[in-house]
Amino acid sequence: MGLPKIVRRVTLERAGGRFVGTSYAADGQTLDLRLTLETGGAGPGEEARELLRFISPLPNFTLKDGKVLRFGGGRRDPIYDLERVQPAVWQVRLGSPRLEFSSAPGSLLARLGAGRPLAGYWLKQRARYSITPRP
Repeated sequence: MGLPKIVRRVTLERAGGRFVGTSYAADGQTLDLRLTLETGGAGPGEEARELLRFISPLPNFTLKDGKVLRFGGGRRDPIYDLERVQPAVWQVRLGSPRLEFSSAPGSLLARLGAGRPLAGYWLKQRARYSITPRP
């Protein structure tokens, strides 16, 4: 699609019901952001479920060359119901998210004023696809 790519060191860790994704700055050592999701336990409350229900039908958006691009039309079912609908395809675990990021002046999340995550989930999806060569 011609979207710019930035290569970074990224680590993904999973231990029991804890999922941690960490992205490092260009030097490969300095923390850029870390997203931790703790599943199990009390889990997310009704506020998190309400937020996930609200955003389900919304499409995804991104910016490219100053234009807004729209992807998909959203989902009929909230993310946390997908496993119930098709358990052979989806595994979903709701949890309590925590976001850490650099407070350095160049940090995009710091410049945007990112706050605490409102809802979080881990998703494993099984999908089949094929790539057909263009003539």
